[in-house]
Amino acid sequence: MLLSLTTYSQVVEKSEPIIYNDENNVINSPVEHTGKVVRVEASDFTINSTFNLKDCQVIFVGGSVLNNSTFVMENCNIKISDVDFLQNNEVTIDGGELEVDGSEWTTYNLFKLSGDLIIDSYGWQMHFINDQVEFAPTIVWEEYDFSCMDNKQFINENASLPMPFEDIPSCDDDLPVELIYFSSELTNFGTELYWATATEINSDYFDVEFSLDNNNWVTISRIEAAGFSNVKINYNYLDSEYRSGVGYYRLRQVDFDGEYEYFGPIQVHFYDESTLLKASVYPVPQYAGQHINVRVNNNNPYEIVIFNEVGQIVHHSNSDKQVTKISSTWGRGMFILHVIQGSQKSIVKFQLL
Repeated sequence: MLLSLTTYSQVVEKSEPIIYNDENNVINSPVEHTGKVVRVEASDFTINSTFNLKDCQVIFVGGSVLNNSTFVMENCNIKISDVDFLQNNEVTIDGGELEVDGSEWTTYNLFKLSGDLIIDSYGWQMHFINDQVEFAPTIVWEEYDFSCMDNKQFINENASLPMPFEDIPSCDDDLPVELIYFSSELTNFGTELYWATATEINSDYFDVEFSLDNNNWVTISRIEAAGFSNVKINYNYLDSEYRSGVGYYRLRQVDFDGEYEYFGPIQVHFYDESTLLKASVYPVPQYAGQHINVRVNNNNPYEIVIFNEVGQIVHHSNSDKQVTKISSTWGRGMFILHVIQGSQKSIVKFQLL
């Protein structure tokens, strides 16, 4: 969401941005900015004094903010993405707009939201510990998807309406990831792993782990997760390492805060070279309209599916012959042959001229 500046837009647009990075990340004396663009991109931003912003556009990106004194943002448009806030003293946000995306705030003293403030949060984790939390009834909380809030009893009573506190779940109640399935398929390229999630909250990545004995595990890949989602997301990983005998796979799902859980394991019986299904097409390249021959390396029945370049099925049949002749009536181009035999699949690309 793009932040829209209102009464102070011209002042902000003309001002040079003030940037706090790892070179000026500690505030030990009072700071005040008015009508400025303030960007905090330090990995650790520490406020040991007063830090006051008024009529500003404020952007926090990554890292963490440690507040040991007074932090005030008045009538500012604020965007906070993937930032951890540890507040030991007073934090006040008075009016303006606040957009929070995937951030975690732990508050130990005063946390105050007041004025005509509009909040739009996505994955905002609020942990209130021994606090005084003041939310003014004038606040409008427009969006709060995947946000959570602990210890709501610290919030002042007059904030109960029209704030959506009852609709925001406790952080401890949220399951980070709801897995739909985790499965495997042996192909002539290796072992294909598939999994899907129904929801994800605070999900950073998946480690794909392998074991020969279901006891000693090694990480063979890391797959980036969606972070926050309430729709089905499909994942896959191809383990192209040649393996024989029996092996095991599992997923280690890790949150942004380092918490993790395991899914699996699933057991896989790898094929020996002598029993691995292999398919081929000849002659190649062939001319469109002519016959092609599909050959397999055993006498067992199998299924033939041929796709064109855009994924459409142009041929589907079954055979129990080692060599099957097929008339290519699909025009020119690249095609993909899938030969399926039980739980095995062999995939071959070929061209028609």
